[in-house]
Amino acid sequence: MATPAGSPAAASQSQSLHPMVDVFFSPGAAMDSLARHPHFLAALIIITVIGAATMAVAFERGVIEHGMRQKMEADSRFEQVPAEQRVEIIERSVKYGSYAVVAAAVVGPTIGLLVTSGVLLLLVKLIGGAGVSFRQMMAVVAHAWLPLSVLSLIGIPILLAKDPETIDFQNIVSMSNLSFLFSPTEQHKLYMAATSIDIFSIWVIALLALGIAR
Repeated sequence: MATPAGSPAAASQSQSLHPMVDVFFSPGAAMDSLARHPHFLAALIIITVIGAATMAVAFERGVIEHGMRQKMEADSRFEQVPAEQRVEIIERSVKYGSYAVVAAAVVGPTIGLLVTSGVLLLLVKLIGGAGVSFRQMMAVVAHAWLPLSVLSLIGIPILLAKDPETIDFQNIVSMSNLSFLFSPTEQHKLYMAATSIDIFSIWVIALLALGIAR
């Protein structure tokens, strides 16, 4: 039987936009739509393009290079290397490592989507979610990751405005988590632990939970 035009379900469908928009303003409606019509390609492309653009800006500004140099120089094992070899090792590692980071930003989201969707689907199947398809899970994961693109967009003006030597390229938007409470050098362990308490990560986890539940 057709849904009456004035019913709540019809009103909800009429107010629904694209899932990539609804996931921010009406996540329940977005996940319901993806369950009926699972698609992930557009969300994956947006995540990949924005992520790659952010890493490209970081590469161009020298943020990635500076971060890699700092990490290598802080390694206690590196102190055992003769001084004349250190410069050569750093230059070679930074050259190839920087390109690898940017390349990972291009292919990483696709690989991550496949792996994450596969693991979550297996867990759902184990607890009795027999009707869930791999395509549905990929749609949920891809759209749940969209807040990370917002985080990347926020990071671009920070990369352009701040001194590259003051930016941690693994934690560009430090105010999105609790890392700003600690010194990255004097309280490194606390700093790294605090980066995991991130509002965008919590947002993604909430969307994943909602999508799987739906």
